[in-house]
Amino acid sequence: CIDAIDAAPLSIVIVGIGEADFSDMQFLDDHSGDIDIAQFVEFNKHKNSGNDNLASVTLREIPRQLENCFVRNQIMPNPPIQVEEEEIVVSPEEEEIDLTIDFGDEGNPVGVSGGEGVFVPSY
Repeated sequence: CIDAIDAAPLSIVIVGIGEADFSDMQFLDDHSGDIDIAQFVEFNKHKNSGNDNLASVTLREIPRQLENCFVRNQIMPNPPIQVEEEEIVVSPEEEEIDLTIDFGDEGNPVGVSGGEGVFVPSY
């Protein structure tokens, strides 16, 4: 089935979850065809390694699969853009404004401080 779609711009990622024996799924990673578009990862082997490791292992093959797809279809990347240092503009940080709301004894807002003074709503 995978051989029928391996020329498509597609990556298949399968994560095996649970206590099952996933050894039969290894054929996905050991794909013998010309094109490898499938990745199988056993969740339990990586669940205690942290989410970053699980994500890294799960998505590891996708960049190479994408690059191979582009090369197969003769899609070449655009040339890199050259940017001069003068063209890089760093905006100054905005001033943080404290907008503290005073709710008074009855729970109604009686004033908002911050910015240019105090705002007192009229009821």
